[in-house]
Amino acid sequence: MDDSPRPACQRRKMATRCTLLAILLAAITGLCAAPVSAGDKCIDARTGINLAGAGFGTNVPGREGIDYRFPTGSQISYYTQIGFKSLRLSILWERLQPSLNGPLDRRHLAGIISFLDGAAANGVDVLIDLHNYARYRGELIGSDAVPASAFFDVWQRIARALSTHKALYAYGLMNEPYNTGGLWSQVAQAGVDGVRSVDSTHRIYVQGEGFSESEFWDKTTREPFVKDPAKLEVYEAHIYLDVDFSGKYHSSEPIKDPATLVDERLGRFIRWLDKHGKNGAVGEWGVPSDDARWLGGVDRLLELARANCLSTYVWAGGNWSPGYKLSLEPLKGVERVLTKHFYGILKRDESGGRNSQQ
Repeated sequence: MDDSPRPACQRRKMATRCTLLAILLAAITGLCAAPVSAGDKCIDARTGINLAGAGFGTNVPGREGIDYRFPTGSQISYYTQIGFKSLRLSILWERLQPSLNGPLDRRHLAGIISFLDGAAANGVDVLIDLHNYARYRGELIGSDAVPASAFFDVWQRIARALSTHKALYAYGLMNEPYNTGGLWSQVAQAGVDGVRSVDSTHRIYVQGEGFSESEFWDKTTREPFVKDPAKLEVYEAHIYLDVDFSGKYHSSEPIKDPATLVDERLGRFIRWLDKHGKNGAVGEWGVPSDDARWLGGVDRLLELARANCLSTYVWAGGNWSPGYKLSLEPLKGVERVLTKHFYGILKRDESGGRNSQQ
């Protein structure tokens, strides 16, 4: 529901626009999985991909090209040609702002702007993701060491630097906050306020406590916790289908039918959005990219995303080691099984009028 005015199946206001079939299905599964009707069209959901690399490396800030790498122009072009319309770029706070409340690093900012330029040249947009797990140099944000005012400051500076770029789609406040002791719900508002002090037009993605896991969303995030004066906030969950929800896929064997896993794990998040009348998105999801046994889960996830106007960003393209199970980068020149699957899905969606930004 990273959408503009309202989600596709308007169960936020008690399902009056869903078909009777969808209402019956919702009673059984809690999911509004009916196709989007012409009169209730979702106009802003994106089918996107994470492009990783700039947020990697334990040497911080480190050296570009050695400790971390921005995704290249050729990678942007490759994924655009597959049919992805939006890119989630992960960056590290410490690299962009080496000192709290200090100026943004000009060289690192230039790398981000270069990425945005590459996206614009390919006709896609960008979600900027601060990939810090609610920490800055190991210290919890919201603590005395990293006060909420510092979070306001960095987002104010980011918005001031990027808000006028035509490729900018949204700001992602913080990747996968965890073990914050309740601080995240307080600090997130400071990030929203920082952005809105400069920019009132772009969306703000707000992640949930507990690594943003969709399976536990209604337990870790009981109520909406930010107020956006522009009413453009989007709550962001993550979903992986392995046994421990981590995305590491220590075993490549599905523990049950992947489509059923999607219903179970994404359903809680969708029901929470419905209950509170909020827009949402899946900022990360992924399955082993060369194993066709998971493709049923891929189809089900994208089906639910379309029905509920959820933007989705698959994990991931970018600068990975060749053996990484979830990488969508070609391996020795051979495209991944999941990549080939995406060709068909995204081209079909495009011809049907979906997966377009307005």
